[in-house]
Amino acid sequence: MADVKTISGVFTGAYAEHPFTKEPIPVWIGDYVLAGYGTGAVMAVPCGDERDYAFANFFKGTNGMPEIKNIFNQDISEAAFGEKTGFELVNSDFLNGLDYKSGTKKAIAALEEIGAGNAKVNYRLRDAVFSRQRYWGEPFPVYYVNGLPQMIDKKHLPIVLPEVYNYLPTEDGQPPLGNATVWAWDSETNQVVSNEKINDTSVFPLELNTMPGWAGSSWYWMRYMDAHNTEEFANEEALKYWESVDLYIGGSEHATGHLLYARFWNKFLKDRGYAPTEEPFKKLINQGMILGMKNGKYIVGREVEKMSKSKYNVVSPDDICEEYGADTLRLYEMFLGPLEQSKPWNTAGITGVSGFLKKLWRLYFDDNGSVIINDEPTADMYKSLHKTIKKVTEDIENFSFNTSVSQFMICVNELQQLKCNHKAILEPLAILVSPYAPHIAEELWSGLGNEGSISTVAFPKFDAKYLVESEKEYPVSFNGKMRFTIKLPLDLTAAQIEEIVMADERTQAQLQGRTPNKVIIVPGKIINL
Repeated sequence: MADVKTISGVFTGAYAEHPFTKEPIPVWIGDYVLAGYGTGAVMAVPCGDERDYAFANFFKGTNGMPEIKNIFNQDISEAAFGEKTGFELVNSDFLNGLDYKSGTKKAIAALEEIGAGNAKVNYRLRDAVFSRQRYWGEPFPVYYVNGLPQMIDKKHLPIVLPEVYNYLPTEDGQPPLGNATVWAWDSETNQVVSNEKINDTSVFPLELNTMPGWAGSSWYWMRYMDAHNTEEFANEEALKYWESVDLYIGGSEHATGHLLYARFWNKFLKDRGYAPTEEPFKKLINQGMILGMKNGKYIVGREVEKMSKSKYNVVSPDDICEEYGADTLRLYEMFLGPLEQSKPWNTAGITGVSGFLKKLWRLYFDDNGSVIINDEPTADMYKSLHKTIKKVTEDIENFSFNTSVSQFMICVNELQQLKCNHKAILEPLAILVSPYAPHIAEELWSGLGNEGSISTVAFPKFDAKYLVESEKEYPVSFNGKMRFTIKLPLDLTAAQIEEIVMADERTQAQLQGRTPNKVIIVPGKIINL
C-alpha cells in the first residue's frame, strides 16, 4: 500500500532518457508509489501532484533531485496545481498554450510518431470474488472430477440447496454446505445423491460455496417482468414491454456496490442480446442517511456520523414504534428534511409529529365516537383541502415528502379552526394521508363507514376552482395609517367599495363629520382616505 503520511525515498543513481528532449531524468524509489499500479514506475510531475511536490521539496538540494519545473501558467510557490482545467501549458516546447485534453492528445500522437509509445486505454476494474462460504445463496451447478470443476448441464437445473443440521462452517473449516449429507452429483442419473455414494467414477462431490447476494440482486428486476417462467429468466416479449426500472432509490454507497454490479450485468446481458436497454434504471435518487448521536452530541467526522452498530449510536425503530406507533416514525423520518440530504436523528421532535396525528384523529372522533357530519362544507374548508391536494400531489412527484408533512399539519390546524367534521372534506383527507401514515388512515377510512382498504381508493384530484378567491380583507387606512379591516367581495367596483366604506360606522368615527379630501381605492388591494 502507498504510504502518504511519511516521506522517504532513495536515489538509485540511474537515469531514464526523456523521449523528446533526451535529457537524463533521475530515477528514485519512493514509498508512495504502488508497485501493483500500472508498471510500478510513474513519471513524477511535482508541479501538478501534491505527493510529487512534497517528495521533491523534501529531497530538494540532494544528489539526483532537480528543481521543480513549472509547466502551468499558475502559481506553485505554496502547493502543486492539481487541477485539470483552468490553465495553459508553458515551458513545454511544442505543447505550449494547450490545455489538458489537447496537450495530452498531442503528446501521445508525438510519442507514436517517433515510435516511443502507443495510445492505450486502461480500465480500473474492480475485482469481485463470486463465491461465499455461507449456506444462504444460489448453489453453483458445479461438481469436481479429480479436483477439476465440471459444469452441470442447464437442462438438469435448478440445483436446490440441501437440508443441513447446522448453518455454521464445519469443524475442519469447510463452508456450511460441508454439513450436508446429500450433496453429491450422480453423473449417470443426473441428480443430487447421498455423499455416501461418492466413488469418483460416476458420483462426485458438489461445490460447497454458494453465490453472493448480488448474484440475484444484479438482475432481479428482469425476473419480476416474467416471474413464473420456468424455461428462461424472462420472456423476450415481457422484457420489451417492461424495458427498464423507472426509479432506483438507494444510498450513495451503492455506487460502488449494487448499482455498479447491476449496471455491469445489464450491459453484459444487452451485449448478449437478452436485455432490451443499455441501462437498467431510468432515474436515480440517492437518499441521505440518518445520522446517529452518542452521549447526546453529534459525533464529528463524516465517516463516524453514519448510524451503525459499530458506533453504538443505533436507535431501534421497534422502541419508537412501541412508544409512538409506526405511523409517527414514518412521518417523522420524512419530516426530518429533503430525501437526498443526511439528517441528524433527534427524538426531541418526534412528540410534535405524534401530537399532529392525535389532532388529525380528533377531526374524526371524540371520546364518544364519530363526530362526522354530512353537511355541505364551507368555501374555506374546500380551499384548505384542495391546497393540500395540490401540494401533496406535486410533492409526491418531486419526492419532497418533508414538505407534504408540513402541509398536512397546516391543513389540520385550519380545519380544526373551521370546526370541520364534514365527511366531504375528511374522507379525501384520509386518502391523502394514507401513503404517509397508512395505519391510522385505514382506521379513519373504516370509521367513515367504508369497506375494504383505503390503499385501493383513487387518489383525490385537485380542482383549481376552490382556490379562486371570492373575497378580500381590505386594510382601511386614514392618511396612510391602517385603522381597521373590512372583508368585501372581489367583484365590487371602486365606486361600490367607496360607498360601503363611507357608510361603515368605523369610518364615520374616524372622520368625525369631516369629508376626506381624497379617496384612493384599488380593487383587490388598498383603501386609503
